[in-house]
Amino acid sequence: MNEVYRKKIEDYYDYTLNFYKLFWHGDTRAVHYGIWDEQTKNLRDALFDMNKFLAEKANIRRGEKVLDAGCGVGGSAFWLVENLGAQVVGITIS
Repeated sequence: MNEVYRKKIEDYYDYTLNFYKLFWHGDTRAVHYGIWDEQTKNLRDALFDMNKFLAEKANIRRGEKVLDAGCGVGGSAFWLVENLGAQVVGITIS
């Protein structure tokens, strides 16, 4: 990756992290939009539903080792540990 673009990405996430914490993800630690369906009651549910959906699609099973490349603040990684007992390593450039 071009070093100039890498620095821009790092700066963006470093700058916006506190905004995400304050306005967006709260206890979900999510930096995504979630999945909404007929049973979704609120944003928090939608954010956790996205983690569940992705874990099911990736066929992640209890206790498996997972690499979360581009983990951001680790919302999905924390969810996998807490809900599936997965062993997760998260990496990010920021």
